[in-house]
Amino acid sequence: MGSIFQTFSNYRWVILLAFVVDWMVFQACLIGKWFGFDFSLAIWDSLISNTILFTISLLLGFGVLKYVPRGNKFWYALGLSFFLAIFSEWISRQLILQLAVNDQAYIDFLDSSIPVRASFNFLFMSGISLISTLNRKIEEQQGAMKREAETITMVKEAELQKLQTQLQPHFLFNSLNSINAMIMT
Repeated sequence: MGSIFQTFSNYRWVILLAFVVDWMVFQACLIGKWFGFDFSLAIWDSLISNTILFTISLLLGFGVLKYVPRGNKFWYALGLSFFLAIFSEWISRQLILQLAVNDQAYIDFLDSSIPVRASFNFLFMSGISLISTLNRKIEEQQGAMKREAETITMVKEAELQKLQTQLQPHFLFNSLNSINAMIMT
């Protein structure tokens, strides 16, 4: 069972990159084909918004949450995900508006899609942050179990060493008594 998770761990970046590219293509096709907007603008929209989303999510999952205060980590992670989702949507919107200056229909579409985009950002970021928080909690528990096992091993080694040091004077005393008995005879 451990080898399956180790194999997944080795390929997780490839899997994540494949997911990101697939999602970007899907979103660009959705905006371009389904809603009928210019395909190059749809590609830029997908590229900008998803790059910002995934970058902030990775920073959140692998960087920021390392320094979460003790206590209720899950609520902290969800709250931080909420604010970062809104922030990422705002940054994406500002950058996309620079590209769609002359396309009022696309600007209206962008304005009307804010709740959907922010909700998706929040769901994605909260998923990443909760997975990261759970992963850290599991790592902490495994570390505690490993330290406990090492402590038990050290205690057993100390007990064995104590018994060995107790045995050495008896051996010396018995050897001297044997020599003394041989000298007497």
